[in-house]
Amino acid sequence: MDVPKDIRHLAGKTSWQHSLSTAEPNLAAQRRAAWSSHYKGEVIRLRMLLTQQAQQSADVLVDEALNKLASFSRSMDLAVASELQKLASIVRSSWSNAHAQAVERQHLGEVWTSLLDPEPPEIPSIDDDEERRRFQLRAEILESNAATSGIVYQELARELLARGVYEPLHFAISYLPYLVPAIDLSTKASYDRIAHAYLSRLAEHTFASWPVGIREALRPVVIPPTTNSPVPTSTEASPALFATTSALVPNSHHTLSEAFDLWRRRKRITGKDKTADEFAKAIARFEELSSTSAIEAITPAMVRTFISLVEQLPFRPKKAVSALPLTEQIALAHAKALPTLSPPTVGKQLTALRAILSVAKDAGWISSNPAQGISVEGAAWEGDERDHFSDEDMRRIYASPLMTDPDACDDTMFWVLFLAPFHGSRPGEHCKLKPTEIVQDDGEWVMRFRRDRRIRPTAASTSETRPRRQKTRSSVRDVPIHWILLEAGFAEFARLQRDCVAEWLFDDLEADKYGDRYKYLSRRINDALRKLGIHEPDKSFYSTRHTMKREGRRLKIDNQSLDQLTGHAPVSVGGRYGQGSPTETLKADLDRLEFRSVPWDDVVLCAHKRLQRFRIIKKHS
Repeated sequence: MDVPKDIRHLAGKTSWQHSLSTAEPNLAAQRRAAWSSHYKGEVIRLRMLLTQQAQQSADVLVDEALNKLASFSRSMDLAVASELQKLASIVRSSWSNAHAQAVERQHLGEVWTSLLDPEPPEIPSIDDDEERRRFQLRAEILESNAATSGIVYQELARELLARGVYEPLHFAISYLPYLVPAIDLSTKASYDRIAHAYLSRLAEHTFASWPVGIREALRPVVIPPTTNSPVPTSTEASPALFATTSALVPNSHHTLSEAFDLWRRRKRITGKDKTADEFAKAIARFEELSSTSAIEAITPAMVRTFISLVEQLPFRPKKAVSALPLTEQIALAHAKALPTLSPPTVGKQLTALRAILSVAKDAGWISSNPAQGISVEGAAWEGDERDHFSDEDMRRIYASPLMTDPDACDDTMFWVLFLAPFHGSRPGEHCKLKPTEIVQDDGEWVMRFRRDRRIRPTAASTSETRPRRQKTRSSVRDVPIHWILLEAGFAEFARLQRDCVAEWLFDDLEADKYGDRYKYLSRRINDALRKLGIHEPDKSFYSTRHTMKREGRRLKIDNQSLDQLTGHAPVSVGGRYGQGSPTETLKADLDRLEFRSVPWDDVVLCAHKRLQRFRIIKKHS
């Protein structure tokens, strides 16, 4: 493999070469793939190292430029304050002509911007008009005082840095090469590095001129509103004077944990709950990465920074890695080119944070939700859903020993595999069935997918006693049983379970800590599919649901019937009237599904053998 030119000086060679030490083609291909993967990772690592070195060089050059400015200004405090003022003037002037005039009045003593000037393009920074008004007020009070100069404008530098806003600041940065000729702004990459170093230096500077304890002195003294008190108007005291940095609100009155507890109470969640655990994990990550738990201190910039960091966390790290602090996990993921969290996973973290902050807003703890309006690119569905099984896939699965050998797998796995393609149900729905929900309706055998009535949960509730839920209202439905399943004896299997008073139709399934009875079976089935040679990443047992709908469309089965069978909500308003198609219509449509590539006679014969053995077991149990 050739070493890319940009990193050859780091690799110390122009190519990586290895003997594969074999003449056997398949083994050679495997070894070559392993080496190729290794060195692709090495390219990523070296390019990251190159980027780090380039940024470090930019940091040194910017430090040199600011040191020269400090010598001209007689102190670093004055130099940084001057740069912050220039930066703030550029950004504030982009908000509107009114803000531009306020800047001129504040720093020049007069207004010269004409009201007839066109409104300039806004520089992304503080987006909310009310927040801009408060920022302007704080600036007029504090930035006009030499003792506190820079204390407000540093907030803006941090915001721009968090958002990665570089190009609109060209006017403020373009003079740096005159101070240090080695500074290069000729390419976007080099400009961005200098801009990043410049903003970092301004945002991180510690002013020796500030009075001791100034941040604590500016901490709010007005108690924020409680759930029983009205939200203050814009003319009253703001709950936080500095809303863009958590360090300025060290003793906030409400925390994310309190908001999370309030969310749980509103959702009536007690004991173990999967969504609650996912939300708790997102909050813990936010608190660790942002170094704050104070609700009032959280800003949109902090949320965006959190998202950008979560995107860099390793995907399914080993225990030794997951035990590390999150920042170390991110560094390790970069160093070893580990796969990172997918956009949908990152999106769930944002959803959790937004939901908890929404509860805090409803309670009157904050005036707005800082996570509102923020999104994760790629988190929403973009058409890359599970693929259907091809005719060959169906033959491979249902002609395999899994479905033709009574000893190849347990009865539960066999019946769940058998049910899935004909009925298009979510695979986990079959695992929630009770024997009493396999019944005859107007002479037709049906499966009744139901949710349990809400029961008041207690701390002693177990996964087995929690009420069953369905994904949507349309998921609560009656589905006729396909004639091939009836011929195979599925109704007889359900009767035997009902006669022995089994609580569940498939009573040997182990529920996880959240009460999910399908999770462990799902793993076993998907592992079995991989062993059968179905390796495509977009195919899993859930693909039977897509396969059923695709086969139904091939046979021109009415879409309303397909939606009702699979538990999908009707697309049209008219489809919602009349409570769907009658059972006999659904049965007639369902029985047309046969999947032409599968020899079902062998599967039915296997079912009969299993059923005969099952009768004997139940008789002696």
